[in-house]
Amino acid sequence: MDAPAALADTVPARFDDDARPLYGQAATVRPDGLPAVRTVHFRYIRTLDRLGFACHTGSPKWAELAGSPRAACCTFNPRRGVQLRWEAEVRLEAVPASAAARELWQRTAPWLRAEYGAGEEPPPCFGVAVLEVSLWDRYEVDPTDPAKNSRTVYRRRGGVWVEERRGALY
Repeated sequence: MDAPAALADTVPARFDDDARPLYGQAATVRPDGLPAVRTVHFRYIRTLDRLGFACHTGSPKWAELAGSPRAACCTFNPRRGVQLRWEAEVRLEAVPASAAARELWQRTAPWLRAEYGAGEEPPPCFGVAVLEVSLWDRYEVDPTDPAKNSRTVYRRRGGVWVEERRGALY
């Protein structure tokens, strides 16, 4: 997966555990220009070697991404004190043409399949937002010793990840 070497232990492994799903927030842009934030189940899409999340093709989220194919995303692990944010261009793919959507459907929990009103076969309304990440922001916080707090931003520039050390609050 295309991620900075410093995040290789985090991405994609952190997003590829079907037994312990990784939920976080994804922000899109509504037609009126305001942000829309919701919790999604981030997944590593093995067939594409990319991150993504499932999306109903009739949902506002799908329409927002179709109108403005960008997302800002965030997860936080309170036990480790690590926030991971990223920005991405988004490509929408839907069944039956998308192998990525079919892969995620097969890995989708039965309770969520029921929400789509389907069983083993993915319904025509099942799609996936595939993320082409252009920025990673890793913020590590130690509430017992703020001097240990750190933030590192990685930006994709000319096909290369460029590391920027930042102050914790920036």
